[in-house]
Amino acid sequence: MDPFSIIDHDYEGGCRQFNGHLPSIHNMGTNAYIVDLVANAPPNLKNPKRFGIIIGLQKNVNGAWEWTDGTPKDFLHWYNGPNGGGCSAIIVDENDPNNHGWDSIGCTQDVYAYVCYNLPKKDQPINF
Repeated sequence: MDPFSIIDHDYEGGCRQFNGHLPSIHNMGTNAYIVDLVANAPPNLKNPKRFGIIIGLQKNVNGAWEWTDGTPKDFLHWYNGPNGGGCSAIIVDENDPNNHGWDSIGCTQDVYAYVCYNLPKKDQPINF
């Protein structure tokens, strides 16, 4: 699948095709993990013309921010605060490579990358 051929920029819908979600981030460690995951991905899986890694924080119909997977909004890491868009992305800023704060973006905006996650089924063991 071409990672940049998501229909109508429906990144969450693309993740759901694989029984997953866009990531919800609940601490700085998860934020760093996602940035590292994308940084170490093969070049053909990244869009070098764009600046953000889309995450699952989106505005609902009432204008409140919520995670697309329904988990509590217990951690925020805005770069300069939300700026009006209805979706959000981790900023990949070459001038500030260690910040990786978030910015709000338009939900139809192209992004540098996106990742999906899924949880194991309740009866599926987790192997490390």
